Amino acid sequence: LPTEVDRQQPHLDYPEQKIAYRHYGHTLEQMIKSLSGVEDGEERAQAVELVVAQMAKSLATWNSNVLSPSKLADDLYEMTDGGIQLDIEPQRLDKIIASARAISKPINTKKKKK
Repeated sequence: LPTEVDRQQPHLDYPEQKIAYRHYGHTLEQMIKSLSGVEDGEERAQAVELVVAQMAKSLATWNSNVLSPSKLADDLYEMTDGGIQLDIEPQRLDKIIASARAISKPINTKKKKK
C-alpha cells in the first residue's frame, strides 16, 4: 500500500526532446551546437576533434558499417548548419575511427532464435 509520503510527491514527466540524430544522443547534439560559439583557433580545433571522436564512438556503437570520415564530416556540417567543416588530418581521423571501432560494442548482440 502507498504511504502518505508517496501520495504527496508530485509526478515528474519524462522530458520530451526531439533528437534529430538519435545515434549521437541529446548531450552530444548540444555539444556540437555549442561549438559554433567557440572562436577559431587551437581551442576550437581541439574541441572539434574531441567531439568528432565521441561522434565516431557513438556511431560505431549503433552501426559501424556506416562509420566513415565523410559521414562524420557531413553530420558535423549539418548539425552546425554549415558552421563547422571537418578539417582533421586524414591520418588522425583514421586513428579516431579505428579507435572507435575497437572500443565500441554493438548494441544488438543477441543471436536470433531459429
